[in-house]
Amino acid sequence: MEVISVPKPKGSYWTDDQWSAISTRGDNVLISAAAGSGKTAVLVERIIRLISSEADGIDVDHLLVATFTKAAASEMRHRIREALEKELSKNPQSDHLKKQLTLIHKANITTLHSFCLEVIQQNFHSIQMDPKFRIGNDTETELIRQEVLEDLFERYYENSHPDSDFWKLVEAYTGERNDDLLFHLVLRLYDYSRSHPWPDQWLQQMANQFQTVGTNLEDDNIEFSQLWMQSLMQSVQIELKGILGLLKEALKLAKEPNGPLIYVDMILEDIEFVDQLFLDAKDRDWKQLYLSFQNIQFPNLKSTRNQEIDSQLQDQVKELRNEAKKLIGDIREELFQRSLETFYEELKEVAPLMKALVKLIQDFSEQYQLAKVDKGLVDYSDLEHYCLQILCDGDSELYHLQPSQIALNYQSYFEEVLIDEYQDTNMVQEAILSLISKDKPGNRFMVGDVKQSIYRFRLAEPGLFLDKYKRYESVNKKSQYQDGIKIDLSKNFRSRKEIINGVNYIFQQLMNESVGEMTYDEKSALIYGEGFSEMNQLGHTNSSIQIQMIDRSLDDQQQDNENDANLKPSIDSQDVETAQLEVFHIINQIKKLVGGNGAPFYVTDKHGDERPATYKDIVILLRSTQQWSPIFTDELKKAGIPCYADLDSGYFDAGEVEVILSVLKVIDNPYQDIPLAAVLRSPIVQLSADDMALIRLSDPNNSYFEALKAFINQKENNEHDLKNKLDQFMIQLESWRIKARQGSVSELIWHIYRETIFFDMVGGMPGGVQKQANLRLLYDRAKQYEKTSFRGLFRFLSFINQMRDRGGDLGTAIAVGEQENVVRLMSIHKSKGLEFPIVFVAGINKMFNFQDLHNPFLMHKQLGFGPKYVDIMNRISYPTLPSLAIKRRLQLEMLAEEMRILYVALTRAKEKLFLVGTIKHLKKKLLKWSPIIGSASSQLPDYVLVSARSYFDWLGPALIRHDHMKPMRELLDHHLTPRFKENSYNSKWVFETMSTRNLIEEQKEKDLMTVSSLKSLTQLQNYEYKTDPFIADLLFHKFNWKDDNKLSQTLLSKTSVSEMKRLTDLKIEMMTRNDEEILSASLLKSIPQKNNLKRRPRFMEQKQVNAAERGTVYHSIMQHIPLQKVITLEVIQRTLDDLLMKNMISAEQSKLVDISVIYTFFQSDLGRRLNLSKTFYREVPFSYGIPAKDVYVTHDSVSSSEIVLIQGIIDCLFLENDHFILIDYKTDAVYGNKLNEIKERYNMQIEMYTKAVEHIWKIPVSEQYLYLFDGAHTVKIN
Repeated sequence: MEVISVPKPKGSYWTDDQWSAISTRGDNVLISAAAGSGKTAVLVERIIRLISSEADGIDVDHLLVATFTKAAASEMRHRIREALEKELSKNPQSDHLKKQLTLIHKANITTLHSFCLEVIQQNFHSIQMDPKFRIGNDTETELIRQEVLEDLFERYYENSHPDSDFWKLVEAYTGERNDDLLFHLVLRLYDYSRSHPWPDQWLQQMANQFQTVGTNLEDDNIEFSQLWMQSLMQSVQIELKGILGLLKEALKLAKEPNGPLIYVDMILEDIEFVDQLFLDAKDRDWKQLYLSFQNIQFPNLKSTRNQEIDSQLQDQVKELRNEAKKLIGDIREELFQRSLETFYEELKEVAPLMKALVKLIQDFSEQYQLAKVDKGLVDYSDLEHYCLQILCDGDSELYHLQPSQIALNYQSYFEEVLIDEYQDTNMVQEAILSLISKDKPGNRFMVGDVKQSIYRFRLAEPGLFLDKYKRYESVNKKSQYQDGIKIDLSKNFRSRKEIINGVNYIFQQLMNESVGEMTYDEKSALIYGEGFSEMNQLGHTNSSIQIQMIDRSLDDQQQDNENDANLKPSIDSQDVETAQLEVFHIINQIKKLVGGNGAPFYVTDKHGDERPATYKDIVILLRSTQQWSPIFTDELKKAGIPCYADLDSGYFDAGEVEVILSVLKVIDNPYQDIPLAAVLRSPIVQLSADDMALIRLSDPNNSYFEALKAFINQKENNEHDLKNKLDQFMIQLESWRIKARQGSVSELIWHIYRETIFFDMVGGMPGGVQKQANLRLLYDRAKQYEKTSFRGLFRFLSFINQMRDRGGDLGTAIAVGEQENVVRLMSIHKSKGLEFPIVFVAGINKMFNFQDLHNPFLMHKQLGFGPKYVDIMNRISYPTLPSLAIKRRLQLEMLAEEMRILYVALTRAKEKLFLVGTIKHLKKKLLKWSPIIGSASSQLPDYVLVSARSYFDWLGPALIRHDHMKPMRELLDHHLTPRFKENSYNSKWVFETMSTRNLIEEQKEKDLMTVSSLKSLTQLQNYEYKTDPFIADLLFHKFNWKDDNKLSQTLLSKTSVSEMKRLTDLKIEMMTRNDEEILSASLLKSIPQKNNLKRRPRFMEQKQVNAAERGTVYHSIMQHIPLQKVITLEVIQRTLDDLLMKNMISAEQSKLVDISVIYTFFQSDLGRRLNLSKTFYREVPFSYGIPAKDVYVTHDSVSSSEIVLIQGIIDCLFLENDHFILIDYKTDAVYGNKLNEIKERYNMQIEMYTKAVEHIWKIPVSEQYLYLFDGAHTVKIN
């Protein structure tokens, strides 16, 4: 098929590149879509044009559209449906469009896992698979894996001879106390192998590498044929090149006027020696390198006594030379301590252990597969491999895939295969896509951005994208292409020009093929797509990127000055955590942005209008949230800044979750001291530290549970209050243990919540909504666990413990909506695909996490296994040749991914970007980067990129030669002129440093002001007054006044609108009975008693309250459904699914909803008016004071001066013609013609809402409505 591209229509708003991506057909097409380039819109438009043509349109179900997530698939389907409806409105007679709308529901718009599942379900017979299989959840499959591997280890231990390779493997790769290291290694290698299309063959191939190593040692060239050696030599070249750069800069400084010229000859000798090492590495002469490193010597520099030398230049030369010497020593220490012969001898000894390890993994794989078959389930990895098995002919290999007849059928059926986020696919997924796509000409359309491939931990393979990008040809007027077509979408429609220019300036210097795996050239660079005005309402944009460093070395200088003046420092700044320092600074910046200390920063909304920035415009991004997020959230809240942390972890560390897990552990086994102590000290039992000590003294030598029982049994404690508490606890504990044996885990958790009112209790604490959401999530997890083939509390706790031990923590439950006015705190990974007007990237000098590189066993997809050699007799381990090679290759790949993560972080910002970090020795860093200043190259040297250990180690060298960075260069104390100016992209940067001391003192002042304010409220000074008889008499009567009115002692000073409605319902009954009867029979029933907190969570209610649950779900949907767009059934369903995914409702609750009645509302006149309004509010809480006599209307004795505070939540308000329209949603059952009765029932409630709105907003409410979901009735209230 010839490649065709339809000419762009006149007046089209698509860019030329976007139009090429939309219209080009006839071969494989790869779209490299930069951040903010509108790739989703392009993908949707391409699909619409493929399916909407009357003449040659494709049926939508003949396309496969593969997305990365279910949410993305749902969004894609929704967008396509909306576009089809729009086309149909233009051409209502089109049968073809009507057909596409009918087919959209069964269209293959899905994730790859879901597609694999469909292939298996339709073709299970081809691989003799039981059609009744189900997908096991992570809980179940993890438990099965643990059991299978434990059983396998037991069998190996029983059946293996002590001299066998298995026992040597155990000796070499287990800890001193247990075999956990080997246990985890088997699972890790098994999971890693499953990212390969043929995992068993890959494992065997990796083990076989060790069998042939060293057999021809006499052949001088044998080592160069090894991938390990090649990889090592490449990395050594990069490091030696960097060392040469340092020495050449030292030479340059030594020749400066008043420089240490006496050092020149010695530095020249150093350069000559390192240059020879570089040539040997380039020639891959390992033996010569080994000899040279053994004989290496750096003589001491000559004395400069009696010479006029600039001491600063001298120190800088010494610093550079010492750094070079250190780096040479590091290379020698790591690589050239042992000869090549020694390395090869070690590999010979390791070879049989690798063979034994692979056999162990393969046995585990076989047993795990049998266990899954026995239970009739598959895991997500199985979906891909079973699908591949169905689609492959038996003779297939990785690079020679032979499609089966089933695959050929799919090739015929699918007119085009479209893949979103292609950069995140793995090798197995690539094989599947290849088998179902046409070969020549290709029919694949792949969209992605390799610069945003940040899922290495999920075994994504960005090399697949890069390989095609190199092979494919750019789209042009040619009609034939060798492999495929590539199109770059570079225009960014998200960010201001200042952000885009800054990103380009940084990444053109960072990304190259040797370190960054790709080159950031003109095609990769972002192009400003317009959309922002040059000037805001204040007359300027002030959108320069700000890099703000907290310099701890400034504190050292201040401390020296203070010590010189015999002053003792008032505070030890070194004791303050880096995270606290950075959040203190960010708090100051946020307050400035929202106008707390002057004029606010203006942002542009989605309508193009400017407005002052608010908290919800701001996000704080962290590389990892685990350690820093609690500190950030605490300090932000203390500063009065509302925030929400969207975390990937921390769930099991939440206090309320730990309490309930401790309760469960004690129920399972009360002889666990720590969980038992946690329960006794928790709000559930509420023992004091003194109580705990008394219990321990009762039996100091046994377990704490025995001590507790001993305390109860001691007669002298019979009258002790503590004994009564413990008696009650033991009764409660026994009842829980009985329930644990008789029921499910989720029922037990539900029972604990209900019996202890713990759920209600945490709801009243600070952050109560989040705490309750976390407890709901624990209950939901237990429900999920019970859907597996496992049962019992012990198994559930074992799984939770294993998750915690292996770092499988959960993110905290989501308890905040997208529109809430809070500062967001999230990881950079979580932010991918999102955008924010104002972005803070914190921790830019925080060290990269290279912890995985220190594992005793490394692995790589190409270089294979990297075990350490273990001297079992002496218990000493050494890195082997492959482990050294793999470590360095993995480090390069990690650095490349960190570059991409930084790119994602910087491209989230729409209008303002702050980069914040903390550093100890800024001047030393700058000196190390000084060779860069004079470089005219557009890219930073490889050695600078490779030596980076934080984002600032890249940002600093890139910025130090920018025109705006004169303040940074001046810190070096000598004049250096940057030569690299050609490609600054007109970027604007502001560099600021601040001292720790100033930040802390400023924060200390704020804290002291807060404390002072609190003291002024809580402390009174003692004064002596002469007794005034009049005042004494007045105070006596004031403090001894007693209200004789019994009723006023029982009436509430604060109530809700719902309570008022209930009182209104009692009016008729009250009018016929006296006050005493009313008090005893009706009114007191509606007054909350001492322990009557909030109602229990929805999942605790009995079945008869499903109506309340139903109302809650309907209200949640109406609160979160996106307005100002076309509301379809799909939009409503997606909102419901989103609430379910975020754990804001349960699966059971979601089934209570009839989305058609919500759709009917938005099709009504009232719903359309709401949807068109630009100003609307949903779920609006309020407090409003009214006279008590208006509430308690039947009681004449209520004082006219008494006020009752009314609280309520208004479902919906929207502004229309400067008047509010008020809507209240109801799920009451409507029987017959009872609308007037319902209207009367809620009349007072709506009246109260109206008064509150008009009083608070000072805006009249012109119309009030009830919308009844039962029957879809709209009722107007007069």
